[in-house]
Amino acid sequence: MSRLSESDRAVYAGLADAMLPAYGDFPRASEAGVPAKLDDILGWRPDLAADLLRGVAAARNAVPVDAMAKLEREDSAAYNAIRFAVLGAYYLDAAVMKALRYGGQESRPVADNEIPDYESSGLLDPVIARGPRWRHPETISTKEHNAMTKHVFMAFTDPTDGREDDYNHWQDNEHIPHGLQNPGFVGAKRYKLSTAQFGPGEGRSQYVTIWEIESDDIAKTLAEATERQKTAVFTDALNFNTVRTVVYSEINKTN
Repeated sequence: MSRLSESDRAVYAGLADAMLPAYGDFPRASEAGVPAKLDDILGWRPDLAADLLRGVAAARNAVPVDAMAKLEREDSAAYNAIRFAVLGAYYLDAAVMKALRYGGQESRPVADNEIPDYESSGLLDPVIARGPRWRHPETISTKEHNAMTKHVFMAFTDPTDGREDDYNHWQDNEHIPHGLQNPGFVGAKRYKLSTAQFGPGEGRSQYVTIWEIESDDIAKTLAEATERQKTAVFTDALNFNTVRTVVYSEINKTN
């Protein structure tokens, strides 16, 4: 998921150790396998990728402690993404859990006369006070039964000459994770132009990204995505002169 270069992984490891140095029975972050777990963390939370990778890039050639302090002051999103990933991975380590004297989840028998915490704490009081809100299935509208309308947003793009690796790195690690945070955007797949074609391939883009969208108001969804795009990070490895986009909406809903 992350596709960090080896040098950037070393930068990330340094940042992790700056946050969590060894202390007593607790290992430092790199000894707890934090850098090795980065791909898993970003696989579970791809929305962190763009901010985290930006923070790592900003920390190159800097003292890790100073870099983290600067990120906290100047780029809180990148700082928080790195902190979340580091802490999340750290507490998955067996040595760390042992130092915390945490033995994992345990089955605890509940006595028949024991009052559950959610009842004694009053957690359910608002629900009880609200009363029942059940509706007969026949009164639920067809729209509520059906899934939202599906659409595909196709973006045809090309890399700048000689920058294809940088272009693909940006697409996979920054652009796609950022785009999937748009409301209604539920998936994205990238494809490269095949050498085998039905007809002449002149003028065709080298790459296409097919975004999957679920929305009953596609105009509003696209408007929101356009507004969020103002916060996106673009790269000069993308040839802006050849970018083309088109949206198609399904016509044979079956759900």
